Amino acid sequence: MIHRMPKFEYLAPKTMGGTLSLLSQYGARAKVAAGRTDPLVGMKERKAAPDYLISLEGVSDLDCI
Repeated sequence: MIHRMPKFEYLAPKTMGGTLSLLSQYGARAKVAAGRTDPLVGMKERKAAPDYLISLEGVSDLDCI
């Protein structure tokens, strides 16, 4: 069963340093989204409820991957 998603803050850092800083700051309270929707599906199904969702989509250092 799919429920309404829990509230979370969406973060979109532009650099690897910014990403690492956010991960260090929020730790286990954050999940990383790397272009796929898996974290969002887990959140809708209440399998995960992070306070912060950190997108890697705009991180320029990851353009080559």
